[in-house]
Amino acid sequence: MTSNLNVMMLSWEYPPRVIGGISPHVFFLSKSLAEAGVKVYVITCDFPGAPTHETVEGVEVYRVDSYKTPSPDFATWVYLMNMNLQKEAAALAAKLPQRIDLFHAHDWLVATAGIGLKHVFRKPLLVTMHSTEIGRRDGTHTVTEKMIHETEAWLAYEAWRVICCSDYMVQHVKWAFGLPDDKLVMVPNGVNARAYEDLDHQACDSLRREFALP
Repeated sequence: MTSNLNVMMLSWEYPPRVIGGISPHVFFLSKSLAEAGVKVYVITCDFPGAPTHETVEGVEVYRVDSYKTPSPDFATWVYLMNMNLQKEAAALAAKLPQRIDLFHAHDWLVATAGIGLKHVFRKPLLVTMHSTEIGRRDGTHTVTEKMIHETEAWLAYEAWRVICCSDYMVQHVKWAFGLPDDKLVMVPNGVNARAYEDLDHQACDSLRREFALP
């Protein structure tokens, strides 16, 4: 059944643009989905030297201009970037030979684009909450922090399902946004075991020491 799925994934970062953990998460998730037969389109921000369109490990990656309009601060930039992200993603989705079955947004940084695409194309919106503003700031103390929290709450409300990568995050997101249990799904981050198949015992011991494993 997955081989018939066409998924459009939204992320503000994707290699070579690496700000935090979302970039590698989206890279390996989209790659694994493509290996399973899912057609994946990643829509992300541009990066100096990176092509506007390329195929990476079977994934169609599109980078859009994220600096069209000058912004006085980061939060304003995010909202303006989302406007262009939604515009370019909608144009691509409309001209694809096959329909998009599912939109997948990663964190509040692509919230308004994801919500807009959901309503324009009337398709489910899947959301992965990697963290929350309440968790990052130990509460909301400024107008900007409150705005980000409300954007996250809006995104969680609009989502068909909300994915978290740990049981802790499931409980945290449930508490932060008042979500019902049947809307939350825990999908743990994975490890590419094939990358470690050829390690000898000495290299394995060194790797364990690096991560303080037994």
